Amino acid sequence: MSNKTVAKLARDAGDMAIKFINQTKGLNVRCIQGDEIWSFVKAKQKNVRRLKQPQVGAGTIWAYLAVCADSKFILTYELGDRRVPDARSFMKSVRSKLAEDENGRLIQRPQIITDGLKAYEEAGEIAFGDDADRAMLVKQYSNTDDSGEPTPASRYVGAERRVLAGAPAEKDIHTCYVERTNLSLRMGNKRYTRKTNAFSKTLRNHERQLAIWIMYYNYCLLPSPQPKRCPNTGKTYWEKRLTPAMEIGATDRVWDVKDLIRLVDAHLAETQRKNIPTSTELVPVPEDALGQPVYWVYASEQHHSARVHKSDCVNCNNGKGRAGGKAKTGVWHDCATLDDAMRLAANLHPENNAVCRMCLGSYRKSGYRGPRGPRTSRRLIS
Repeated sequence: MSNKTVAKLARDAGDMAIKFINQTKGLNVRCIQGDEIWSFVKAKQKNVRRLKQPQVGAGTIWAYLAVCADSKFILTYELGDRRVPDARSFMKSVRSKLAEDENGRLIQRPQIITDGLKAYEEAGEIAFGDDADRAMLVKQYSNTDDSGEPTPASRYVGAERRVLAGAPAEKDIHTCYVERTNLSLRMGNKRYTRKTNAFSKTLRNHERQLAIWIMYYNYCLLPSPQPKRCPNTGKTYWEKRLTPAMEIGATDRVWDVKDLIRLVDAHLAETQRKNIPTSTELVPVPEDALGQPVYWVYASEQHHSARVHKSDCVNCNNGKGRAGGKAKTGVWHDCATLDDAMRLAANLHPENNAVCRMCLGSYRKSGYRGPRGPRTSRRLIS
């Protein structure tokens, strides 16, 4: 079989898995454990500067994972670094997976337990506020560097249970389950092996492989039976276990690879049925005095988002971007009117589309609020 055929199937399966995980919502979870796991794309961070062709996303990449402590179901993931913006996006994604009532309030108050990464404290406050019981397990090591990270020669000496909000149960303040999930990921996905030649060459393919593994882990992987002791007779017996998806109530049976392939076929059929408008399907694009289109939509493959720009925006540069060349991680689409651009962005990425804050939305210097209000200077307000 052609390697291009296999690569195309892997891309289609990865896109299906990403979409399926993003659409999974309404979960009823009591305790959630979050952690981040290291990997790299294209080259290790120390070798990125030696690349002949610099690539967006190359180097160290951290994957945030959120695991249900009771069912071991992986709720969501986030790729990025260990700073507040990506941690905030991860926490907001965790909240979006939980069941809510008609007023947007969480049906069950969850417990959010993470490790001692400082970014979790601010990110959890932004995403949950007082709607969750949050705590950290801050691990302590014998030797640390200037940034507080343990050195290779350091030893684990203990941990501190730190409560951030609410009143989480002390016995639940640990990260054992998510750490075990990290081990399963490193054993089941070779791209997460620390020393490997099977690393991803692009960030998009790295995310695809992670999403496929999460789908297999949640729905197809049946855990081994575990020993139980009968309280009456004292005899030991083996208890069969269910998949994480069955434990959490997302399905009622064990899936196999054929089920994933059927989902891929359905995803491709749905993609072909969708009539996504392009610049050629819209009315003729009006041009300004310089003969350039008025509005542009940038569809990013790296961030799975679509942004609407004006042609004179510094981020757009008439469809050339800031660098003035071909976009590396997305595609520019020219549009006739603002309504056409907004409709195209909504069709390209229904869950993540917006206008550019520089030219159409709010901006910290000018205070412009776009279609929601008049242009008002913050200096005049103060």
